Formats: sequence, structure tokens, C-alpha cells
Amino acid sequence: GPGLSYGSYEVHGGPVHVVTTIGTVLTVALIVGFVYALWVRRVLLEPAAVVLVLVLGSMLFARVLSPQYLAWPLGIAALASARGGAAARSAWFVVGACAVTHLDYPLAFGTITRADLVGVLILLVRDALLIAAAGWAIKALRPAVETA
Repeated sequence: GPGLSYGSYEVHGGPVHVVTTIGTVLTVALIVGFVYALWVRRVLLEPAAVVLVLVLGSMLFARVLSPQYLAWPLGIAALASARGGAAARSAWFVVGACAVTHLDYPLAFGTITRADLVGVLILLVRDALLIAAAGWAIKALRPAVETA
């Protein structure tokens, strides 16, 4: 269940260690994949989309996803959306996640720390919106030019 650790609320027990280990492995795989594509294969991708995927992936695979962290993908999504296409759709999902996050904190923070159904649903909706944003950002990663 939820508990306080180092001044922050965390989920303890059960498969938490396994899930956090998987998240760490996925973050490393994401970074290695981009390093391989960009430096080894020399695939040129839209920079804003790359950064958006890296930031959203790092956030989604991390142990902590505090409300203030949504400022990071919001600015990047705004930049990516200036180019249009699939990245523009990402921006709308990030904006939606920001709106839902305002239900999380400060309005419904107590329901989240108690792991009440309302709090869990708020976090599920926020996370689903961030996953959708990441999906659209990944779709925007089509190679612009490939060099040998």
C-alpha cells in the first residue's frame, strides 16, 4: 500500500521492486535505442519529437511522476506541435494530462495518498493521456533523411 518515504508518498510491497527494475531497464533501452539510431545508424529525426519521446518515456518509466514534472513535456510538446503532424496531437494529450493533474494536486491529493478509487482513477487517466502523447510522439519519429 501507499506509505511515506523521504517525505514523499510511495507504493510499497508486492511487485514494486520488479516494476521499478523494469522501468529502469526500459529507460536505458530507450536511450540506447536513440543513441543507436542517431549516432550508429545516422538516422536524422525531428529533434523536438526525439526530445519529447525521451522525456515522456523517462517520466513514464520513472519511479516518481510528480505533478510539476508535467512542465517538461508541455514546453517540448508546444515546440513539437509548431511543426504540425503527429507531434501536434501529442501536445493536446500533454495539455489534457496537465488539466487532469490539477485534479491530482492540489484538489484531490488526499484521495491519492489514501489510494481511494477517485485518486487511482485520476492517476490512471493522467497516465493514459501521457502514454497516448508518447505514442503520437513516437509516430512523429519518421526519419527525415538517412545518411550512410
